[in-house]
Amino acid sequence: MKKTINNKRHFNISGLNKEQMVIPAVLRTLIRWSQTSWDKKHTYEELAKAVGYKSPRMGRILDIADKTLRRLEKATGKKIPVLGGLIYAKGTNLPSYGFGYVIPGYDTLSDEDKINAVKKYNRDACAYDWGWVMDELYLR
Repeated sequence: MKKTINNKRHFNISGLNKEQMVIPAVLRTLIRWSQTSWDKKHTYEELAKAVGYKSPRMGRILDIADKTLRRLEKATGKKIPVLGGLIYAKGTNLPSYGFGYVIPGYDTLSDEDKINAVKKYNRDACAYDWGWVMDELYLR
């Protein structure tokens, strides 16, 4: 039996600020990038441009997007890959320091191990069947 999630728990727009209202577009973009260009280094600026939202706080927006996926993961019992590794700090080979909040132990890794860990997470996101996530969160 399919377990359906009440979308209002995830994207009820009443009382949301502008940052939170951009989350559906951010998730759509990250899912598309995970499927089409998971090995490309996308920047925070590219993500902001792709979703039409200019903000110096894109890291905060990525955090909200990840928490949305973790809530869905908990509600359904289905493991959902991390998408934050698709976004790199400009001019680096790594996501910003905030990625350590998403992946336990990430900040203690060497740069080479961080690069390998990010590649693994991005490959996992690329291979994932995102259709049910997009349906549950009404992202199509």
